[in-house]
Amino acid sequence: MLNFSIGSSFGSISGIITGLGLILGMYGAKLSTSSIIISLVSVALSDSISDALGIYYGVEAQNRFRINNSLDPNQNNKNKNQQNQQNLENKLERKDPIRQTQLAFIAKLVLPLLMIIPFILLESKKNAIISNIVFGTLVIYYVSSKIFKSRTNIYQNILITWLAIFVTYLIGVQLKV
Repeated sequence: MLNFSIGSSFGSISGIITGLGLILGMYGAKLSTSSIIISLVSVALSDSISDALGIYYGVEAQNRFRINNSLDPNQNNKNKNQQNQQNLENKLERKDPIRQTQLAFIAKLVLPLLMIIPFILLESKKNAIISNIVFGTLVIYYVSSKIFKSRTNIYQNILITWLAIFVTYLIGVQLKV
């Protein structure tokens, strides 16, 4: 089973919403299937790198913040402060920023690339889009169910996803060239 940490959960949710939003916006603008595929490849690569780097900085900052706020500010002895910091680094559960970066990168790269498959296998662009919406909804449901116990939270995440992709579709319709 996947480890649903910061990196994998963020990368999965972001990859699905980004991929579906791109697909629906371009479909609304009546762009070609090849344009959609090229855009999915481009966004999968560039967005996965940028988001993974953002996760790295976020996790590293969180680790440093937790350690710095755990030190006793009233201690004047520098050696004791350094010793306390080393003890805290060992005791506190530090999230590995490199691991979280890798998980975010992989999820954010792979999920939009998987969305290309229906465009290749199915003759109808509309059927490819419907299959991607179903795929995306299942991924959002699965990841959400691993994080949240409440079905309300799970369904809220699905509705937010649908709202986001519907809005991008409407924008595509309005901006079509």
